[in-house]
Amino acid sequence: MNRTSPPSFLEIQRQFAAHIRDPSGEPVPDEVSPRRMQVYTELFFRNIEQLLANGFPVIRRILDDGEWHALVRDFMIRHRCRTPLFTEVGREFIAFLAGHQPALALRPFIVELARYEQLEVEIALAEDPETELAAAPDAEILEQVLGLSPAARVAQFRFPVHRISPDAQPAKAPEVPTWLLVYRDPGDHVRFMELNGFAYALLRLLDSGSPEPARALLACLTPGLDDARLEEVIGAGRSFLLDLRARGVLCAQP
Repeated sequence: MNRTSPPSFLEIQRQFAAHIRDPSGEPVPDEVSPRRMQVYTELFFRNIEQLLANGFPVIRRILDDGEWHALVRDFMIRHRCRTPLFTEVGREFIAFLAGHQPALALRPFIVELARYEQLEVEIALAEDPETELAAAPDAEILEQVLGLSPAARVAQFRFPVHRISPDAQPAKAPEVPTWLLVYRDPGDHVRFMELNGFAYALLRLLDSGSPEPARALLACLTPGLDDARLEEVIGAGRSFLLDLRARGVLCAQP
């Protein structure tokens, strides 16, 4: 008489996890009480849903309850996270959204908005700079080799992600991209600053680890100008850098 071998512990774990991810499509393991299984299923979903809602508050407000809960459930069913860290779940959610376009076709800005919101989380958690910017006189800032603080990022977006809300949902990207500086100020508040193309290019150079002082970087970005016009640009650049220093955005290159 043939007897079916009982499932192994690993198989029970696999069934347990499969049902938690997809309670409508995967059966409750025979070895687990349905009532107890429901507790785990609801608790797991609630924890993941709340984690994502806290990390992506604008997206949560834009989507109604049905859309949002369906999206979270689909994330749990379809996506396999590559990290056990809760602080990295936001990145995994963005990777999922990037391949989830059909359901989000009416909101083409969602992936970029998610990247912006995740950027805010990363800035909030970033370490302080190892090398503080010397308190040199204002006039000397152009001669310093500068970098961006670890708690500052520059990013380019197709959509004006910092202005998107339930009442402002662009149907298509504008012709001019959005350049943003997202940073943590000395009071530990996450802020953003909208940039023009020149300021964005300058901050990208600072973020690249260039060994050149700020004056040389400004000159590099303005080839072909006569001396008078170049000095105007450098003067404006100096004012911009002093403002960034006051905001805690700059640090000294190690």
